[in-house]
Amino acid sequence: MAEGTLEDLIRRYEEGDRSPGLIQQLNEAAWEGFHDPWEGARAPSDPSEETMVDTPYDPEAVRPLSLDMIERFIQKKGWSFWKKSDQYLMVTIRYDRASDRETRLLLCTAGKNREIFQLHWTSDRRVGAERFDQAFRLCNAWNDRTRWPRAFVEVPPKESEDGPQDDPEPLSGTLVLDFQLFLAAGIHQALFDSLVQEAIATGWDFWEKAFGTYGL
Repeated sequence: MAEGTLEDLIRRYEEGDRSPGLIQQLNEAAWEGFHDPWEGARAPSDPSEETMVDTPYDPEAVRPLSLDMIERFIQKKGWSFWKKSDQYLMVTIRYDRASDRETRLLLCTAGKNREIFQLHWTSDRRVGAERFDQAFRLCNAWNDRTRWPRAFVEVPPKESEDGPQDDPEPLSGTLVLDFQLFLAAGIHQALFDSLVQEAIATGWDFWEKAFGTYGL
């Protein structure tokens, strides 16, 4: 593959670069990232021939973002999931010893035209208010060195903004990872699978650091 990291290629794609050379590099990265070594090399293709199609399903064709595309990714992973109509899909990942938590992935399309893919990743561990400073340091350190997924502390709002001045502060919050892709021009399934898989693989480092380094 040509020089430049996968992150650089994704950044160029998100910024609107649809040049045949970039698409070819992303195709190769998708194959390398999502297929097993014994499957052999992917046959070269001409990215300029990829077009938006609806039927029949072709994994090599550029298609609009949809919940069906997200569902195919989940099915390839072999995960059980729950689907909320045409709104989102939710996956619960069983207990992971390295991070000492169960986690939950909420995957959906967002934006006015449903052209944004969003992954919202939380866990079953809450962060007490007395440890918010540590949680903020963790998220800031992570975001400084990792472009995606982004980390933040989600703190529940008070019951009412117009409530009394002595409203108690929340007792705890939640660590959250968020990953988004703007896909107005569409994407083909293999590349989508690879980008989401890469974000999830990277995210596990965050959860392990939260537990192993920060004790959260």
